[in-house]
Formats: sequence, C-alpha cells, structure tokens
Amino acid sequence: MIMRMIRRIPLAMLLLVSPALFGSIDTGKAQPITAEALSERRAAIDDFLLRHMAETPLPGLSAVVVKGADMVFSRGYGVEVVGHDRPMTEHSPVAIGSLTKSFTALAVMQLVDQGKVDLKQPITRYLPWFQTADRKEQEITVASLLYNTSGIPSEDAWVHSRDTSEDAIEAGVRALGKSPLVRTPGQSFEYSNENWSVLGAMITQITGLPYSSYLQQQLLAAMDMDRSTTALSQFDSLGVLYGHHADVKGVRAAGPRFLASALPAGSELRVSAENMGHYLITLLNGGVYRGNRVLSDKSTQALFKPGIEFTVNMPDMGVKGGRAGYAMGWVVVEVDGRTLIHHGGDAIIMGSWTAIDPATGTAASLLYNGPVLDAYRYPQKIWVVNNLLHLINGEPLSDFGLPVEDDPTANDYHLPEKYLDRYVGTYVTGTGLKLAISKSADGKKLRSDASPGELQIVQELDFLSESSAVMRNISGATPIDFIMTPQKVVTGATGGPLRAPLRKRRVDETAGLRSSRSADGRVAVMLPSAWRVLWIGSSFEANAPGSSQPALIGRETSVTAQEFAADIQGQVDAYPPQLRSATVGGYYWQQVVWQEADGTQKLASFTEAGGVRYQIELQAEFGQLTRSIREALIPVLQDFELH
Repeated sequence: MIMRMIRRIPLAMLLLVSPALFGSIDTGKAQPITAEALSERRAAIDDFLLRHMAETPLPGLSAVVVKGADMVFSRGYGVEVVGHDRPMTEHSPVAIGSLTKSFTALAVMQLVDQGKVDLKQPITRYLPWFQTADRKEQEITVASLLYNTSGIPSEDAWVHSRDTSEDAIEAGVRALGKSPLVRTPGQSFEYSNENWSVLGAMITQITGLPYSSYLQQQLLAAMDMDRSTTALSQFDSLGVLYGHHADVKGVRAAGPRFLASALPAGSELRVSAENMGHYLITLLNGGVYRGNRVLSDKSTQALFKPGIEFTVNMPDMGVKGGRAGYAMGWVVVEVDGRTLIHHGGDAIIMGSWTAIDPATGTAASLLYNGPVLDAYRYPQKIWVVNNLLHLINGEPLSDFGLPVEDDPTANDYHLPEKYLDRYVGTYVTGTGLKLAISKSADGKKLRSDASPGELQIVQELDFLSESSAVMRNISGATPIDFIMTPQKVVTGATGGPLRAPLRKRRVDETAGLRSSRSADGRVAVMLPSAWRVLWIGSSFEANAPGSSQPALIGRETSVTAQEFAADIQGQVDAYPPQLRSATVGGYYWQQVVWQEADGTQKLASFTEAGGVRYQIELQAEFGQLTRSIREALIPVLQDFELH
C-alpha cells in the first residue's frame, strides 16, 4: 500500500541492516521443543505483546509465530475499531501493505515453474505493449522488476486514484510510457512500487485472470487462506478492516477505500494473522502447505536469494551505514549473528512486518490495525517481530530495530503566539490538493489537516524558526518551510505531508463563496454565496439567483461516466457527447459534455471515494457553459468532499 507523498518511503520500505549474507538461502529444519518449554515460550510471547500493546496508541494488533510445519502462536489484541468493543482476533483481516510483493513474486515463480515465464527475458516478451518514455523497455527483464533494479522511477502516481476496477493496474502501467528510466536496468537498486504493478499486469496478460482472481485461486486457496483477499467484491463478506488514521496523540477510524492500481505492490491485500501462519508454513517447507505443493522447492529457495545489495541509513530504526540484499519481495540481512529474511508493509492506515529465521526454521508476522508509528517514540514492528523469533527460540530480547540516535527534529524553539495568525489559512498544490492550517482549541498552537484521496492527515506544528517547522503526529515528523515576504506575510510553503509546493489562498479567492454540507456530513461543496441550496440526504440542488431551475445537481449514482455518455448518445434530441477527464481538488473526475436540442448545454462530472460514486451535473443556457464552469462548477470541484 502503502505512498511516498505522505511517508518516508513507499508502502513501508524495508529495514536495511548490517553486512548481509549473499547466496542461496536454506530454510533449514525446526528443532523440536518440549511441551513444557513451548508453553512457557507462548506465555512469554503473550506477555511481551501485551506490554507492547500497552506502550502504543494503536487500537489493536495481531501476531502469529510458526516453527517448522506448526503454528505455535496466534492471537489478536485490542479492538478492530477504536471506540467500539469488537475484539481484534487472529482472524481479523488486515492490510499487509508491501508484504504483498512477496505474494506477487510467488505468483511469478509459479509461472516460472510452469514454463510460462523466463526471468532473464525482457518484460516486453510478455507485455508487448509496455514501453518507457526513452524506449528502453527492451532492457528491462522480469528479474530486474522482482529485484527493484529495473530503473523505473518510484513516482506512485496512483496514490490519488479512486478507480476501483482492476483495469486500473494496466492503465497505470501504460502510463509509465510517459516516464523515462532513471537508472540502467539491472545495475542498481531503487525501491519502486511501479515494478510490481508491471509484474501484476504480466500475470494477467499470461493467465487471462485479473490479478486478484489469480491470487485467490492459485495462492490463497492453495494455502487455505480463507480469511484473506485482495478482491473488493469479498471485502464485505470477510469483514475486512479499514484501519485508522494517525492523529496528533491517537488515531481516528478510517473509512472504506480501495486503490486498485497498486494491488500487486500492496495497496489492498487483507490477510489475517492465522492465515499468515499458513503462508509462513509454506515458505518454511519448500513451497508445500499441508501436503499441497504451491511452489517448487527450487523456486521457493530462489525467492530468498538476493539479486542486488544496497546501503542505507535509517538511524531511527537502528540502521546506520547498513548493507542488505534485496531478493524477490524480501530483504536478506545478518542480524544478531544469523541470517534474517524479512519485509514490512505500510498501507498508511494499517501495516505489517514478517521475518523468517532459516537457521531455526521459525517465522513470525505482526499485523498493525493502525498507522506506522514514530520510530523515536515507539518500538517498531521489526523490533517486535525479531523478538518474537528470539522468544520462541528461548533467547533473550534483542535491541535490533531500536533508534541509534536521538530525534534530530527535537528543539527548544518557541514561536510567539502573536505570530500564529500569519500561518492560518488554506494552502493548495498545483493539482488542487489542500492543506488547512488552523489554531488549536486553546489558541496556543497550530494544527494542520490534509485529505489526499480518502486519507486524512492531522498534525500539530512545532516551529524551528519563524519560517520553518516540523508537523507532528503519532506517525512522526514532517518538515515544512514557509515562504514569506519581507513584511512577514506568508504566501506559501514547501514540503509538508503533501510533499509539493503549496500556495496560500488569498482571502479574496473565496470571497462570494460559502461552504455547504449535507446533514450527515458525508458531502460538502463550495457554492456562490447568493445561490440557494437544498439538501436531501447526500443529494443537493443549487439554484442561481432569479432562476427556478437548478443549475447544479449532485447525487450518488451507480452509473459510470462511460455508461452515462452511451445513454446520452442514444438520445435523438441530444448532440453527440464528449468524454474527458481531469484531476481537480485531489479528486479524479470523468466528465461528459453535451448539448440538448433546445440549446441547453450540460456537463456531468463523476468521481468515486470510499466505494461511493457521485455525480454533479451542471446546466447552462447556450453560450454560458464556460462562464458557469468557471463561476459555479470549479469552486464545487476544488473544495468537494465525499466521505
């Protein structure tokens, strides 16, 4: 799932540590544990997780530990939704983020076993239509995609997409035709979610199945993972979790969402802790689950063999000058004197981490029912998972994964309260995303709110100087720099959670406009002040002064823009409609423009959020459509909210 714009790294980039062991990975055989020792170690794990749960602001988590062919521990803690009493259990399906990449890699290796894919071949052998802007696609092999060495840049252009159709995967891959490579294929490492979308498109091209269908039929079903899915159609029946947004001191429940274009990279795969145990048993036993061969032993071992090594510094997670190897959706490192195979996943509002210890034949997964946590204030998932392995093997706890230095953003500067009003206002990016800064309830601090897509980012500003601050919540700190005139007037900012240049809206830009929201709070629009608006549920009608006919109509709909255009096309009294698209206010809109026989000009805009499709229709007299779009529709689309 996990997105560079609002995270340090895309979909929980992996932890990188000390000198790695490069070569073939032998998953080994688990040494037996006496019944008495196993009971004691389970109790130690339970106590450890209870203490960890108490130290975090998370509403819930779950974990599983596997040794050899046995699931020796599986349990949930806390609740599924903050403020409610439904317990989090080992059967609660959580979004695992980038750990999905290991499932995609397994799917690719199944095709290798079947003789349908050769890792050394260029991806164009399987996706003939694939291309890059510099036409170097022939240099990209299947292996380079699996090892993140393809040279395809990490852009995460899908982050604001509300397309819930799996056609979005291919659409996103085709869009890479506008991006040149940033590295020579096969030569160096760059973690890129786009690599995995390409692999997902390849799986569909070869098998004729949507990515989620292939995963369900060939992987999840084969491992009896009946509480796991990446198919939107199964979310309700499985009761999947939607996680929690980070707040300044706690969390807020997140609503439904579905980012289809990044499914193979890890945007939406839900897995329960108990089901993750099935997956780990398969990996520890040469690709076999309970007698059912999912993958050949040779291909299973290949999953863990690094194809590239790399270096990184992440002192907040115990890494300074670390070396590691990237395998197929796995990172191979040396930790505590032995090889550790691991990978994390951050789907923004939920996450996971998994680690495999081949020397002892043990593995563990931790699933978070909430956002990534500030590594300088809270123990990290990798620290927890590594210690689950230590505990099941009767070993003392390890410090691996704890910070190796203090938080560099900590400071003693205090901005005088009399200056706070300078920064209050709405800041917008070039694509219409908004960041709102307001005073806290006591008027002594500043708070920011941003809502890219269905995400909600709430932070508190901690100033380093008059022009620089860090924006904090339980997930950590984000730097922001303010742009000021010599007279100390704030005109914009750079950085912040939207990671883009921001222009501060002038007061006169919204003069003559007023915000209007449905009674249930699900829909909000900005309209000319003189217009009359009538809400019925989440639907509205807005009338211009002196007009009895609504100029704007908004309502939920089940019809797509394409279906709507086809219907208009069939009307004999309408001129042929035009279909176009635009991103306004952070929402992707598909629009149909047409003209009725009486000269009335109309435009219908369609968007989706939280699994809901919404339509806003504008009508104007002949020759007045452009003016109406500018004066009425654009304000609505720029400040539109759908929850």
